Amino acid sequence: MKKPRILSIHPEPDYGDRDPNDPLSFHVTITLHQLRKLPVWVRDQIHWMYGLDSRHCYIVVHAKDELEAYMRFERLWAGLPKE
Repeated sequence: MKKPRILSIHPEPDYGDRDPNDPLSFHVTITLHQLRKLPVWVRDQIHWMYGLDSRHCYIVVHAKDELEAYMRFERLWAGLPKE
């Protein structure tokens, strides 16, 4: 199975209660089709949420910036078992 195409990476909104020492949270947008290729027990272990439409989802990645979020997502996806 090939890796998913990342549609967007954007930071989680800051509502003023975030500690400045904590890493930022980024939403990595992929399609639900790609996420559903993962086994159910893996989907239960990663932090993800439905997107604005019925075809996309966000996977939450903690990082300093967008580049680090991209690299962490790539390493996460490479290490996950696929069906």
